[in-house]
Amino acid sequence: MRDLPSELWVFFLTAVLVVASLVTAVIGAIVISQRKLSNASRAFAAREVAATEEERSRVARELHDGVSQEIAVLSQRLEAVRDSVERGLPAPDLLTTVDLVGDGLRRIAASVRGIAHRMHPSAIDQLGLRAALEGLAREMEAGTGFRVSIDIAPAADALPTEVALTLYRIAQEGFRNIQKHARADAVVFRLSLDGGRGVLQLQDDGAGFASNGASHGGLGLVSIRERARLLDGFATIQSEPGGGTRVEVTFPIPGPA
Repeated sequence: MRDLPSELWVFFLTAVLVVASLVTAVIGAIVISQRKLSNASRAFAAREVAATEEERSRVARELHDGVSQEIAVLSQRLEAVRDSVERGLPAPDLLTTVDLVGDGLRRIAASVRGIAHRMHPSAIDQLGLRAALEGLAREMEAGTGFRVSIDIAPAADALPTEVALTLYRIAQEGFRNIQKHARADAVVFRLSLDGGRGVLQLQDDGAGFASNGASHGGLGLVSIRERARLLDGFATIQSEPGGGTRVEVTFPIPGPA
């Protein structure tokens, strides 16, 4: 090696430096990519945690403001009857009290069913995705006052359970977003399945927002985008002040296993 001409030494040294530079660049790119992925994962995890906490807070409020208050009222009515009986006093009209307690228990049962349904929509397992989505739309219509036009493809019931549940969550989040922010009078709700592609669409005639602010639509829109990615799809959100909002999720229809 000592007898090699100086030109070859220069060549070898240059080659080594080039290879070392390339290796360093590749390692640097991998590190940067991993950092970005880690940051993205942390950001998504943070959003998921925030969304979970928001849902827990909502359930806690419903239990406290609805179920807990209803139970307290029923308890007071029953205590009044018991107190009258123990004192030997004429008890209040027992039939009326029984009717009131029965009504209260039915309201409590309905509230608990509603909370359980939002946590896990059993209608998907029992009736299929189409009926579950139609039920969700009618529930939102009854609870908010806006009209919902529904068009759900019959083939929705053939989708895999994981896909069906994700689509349900997307629709649930979309309706919740409309309820909280849109001040809408009418909503169009569609799920089409055609040519190997599915499209879920929610369009309202509400307040809307600036298109360049779509990325700042809160946890609801972020959750919709992330759930669309779980389907190997994507979400597009179009809106303008006073012109309503259109949320569209496009995804590939899974083939047979």
